[in-house]
Amino acid sequence: MGMVTLSVNGRRYDVTCGDGEEEHLRHLGASIDRRLRELVATLGQAGEARLLLLACLLLEDEVAEARSTVRPQANGDVESRAGVSVAALAAMPDETAADLEVIARRIEAVAGRLKST
Repeated sequence: MGMVTLSVNGRRYDVTCGDGEEEHLRHLGASIDRRLRELVATLGQAGEARLLLLACLLLEDEVAEARSTVRPQANGDVESRAGVSVAALAAMPDETAADLEVIARRIEAVAGRLKST
C-alpha cells in the first residue's frame, strides 16, 4: 500500500493508495489544490469545509458534463457513438472523466474525514 502526502489549500494530508498509484494521486491532489486556490481567489477563505464542498460541486458538474458528452448513441459512426469528435477529444484537458470521478470521490472522503475530526 502506497502513501502520499498532499498539500491542499495550505494543509497537508497523508493519503493511502494502491502501489504504483502515487504519482497519479499527486497529480490529482495538485489539481484539487489548484481548484481550491482559484476558489479562494474568488471567494476568499470561506472555510475549508465550504471550499471543499464547492470544489466537489464543480468537479461533479464537470463529470456530469463529460458523461453527457461521451454518452454513446445507438447507431452511427465512431464519432457519433462517442458523442464527441476527434477534434474535441484532442482539445480536451489532460483530466479525463475518470480522473474527475476519482478526484470527486477522494474529495468526498477527505471532507468526511474532516467532519469526523
